[in-house]
Amino acid sequence: MYNGYNFYIDGMKLPIAPPSLTITVGSKNETVDLINGGEINILKSPALIEVSFEARFPMRNYPYAPQVNSFDSYYSAIKELKENKKPFIYIVSRTTPSGVVTWDTNLTMALESFTLNEDWEEGDDVLIEFELKQYKSYGTKTVKVSNGNQVHKVPEATNTRTEQTVTQTTYVIKSGDRLYTIAQRHYGDSSRWRDIYAANKSVIEDTAKKRGLKSSSNGHWIFPGTEIVLPAK
Repeated sequence: MYNGYNFYIDGMKLPIAPPSLTITVGSKNETVDLINGGEINILKSPALIEVSFEARFPMRNYPYAPQVNSFDSYYSAIKELKENKKPFIYIVSRTTPSGVVTWDTNLTMALESFTLNEDWEEGDDVLIEFELKQYKSYGTKTVKVSNGNQVHKVPEATNTRTEQTVTQTTYVIKSGDRLYTIAQRHYGDSSRWRDIYAANKSVIEDTAKKRGLKSSSNGHWIFPGTEIVLPAK
């Protein structure tokens, strides 16, 4: 268990937690002028969440970042997310020095852009500015529309996940596991960590409380030896 303030991108923990973070929940509301001169606000679903921050990647060991991977390994992983158009799980965990969970951020995101900054005042450390945007899965299906003697096929939005009847399996959590890494291995879709959490909420929460936590923070804190079920694919 990590204490403090930790950032994870696709399971990769940043070596030093950024000093600041901006999370923007935008609006797509529409203001309409009325004929009497007034106006009304038409409420709509919120826009996709946007996240921005700047992270330091050190070129040497610092007392507060004793385990440093090579910058090439971090850069390759970040570049792969962008080039392969891969959504990922973005987590910010927040705990007190005594290990009590305060709250966390757990979102499926896409890497919109990243900028490398090097400055002699920063030594040989590299600073990277990240711009992330929330990702929601989508897909299409075809429905038939009859028009006289002709039949037209019209695309219709649908969830890309298809339900199959498969016997659920059990899994014993190992050291280093996270629900999203388990979901990625088992389903090939890290966003299905929510399905795993929903199916095992009681055992996950009970285990967290036995370990002295108020909650698992929606499945963020899981512990080796806990047996869970993996819902059907």
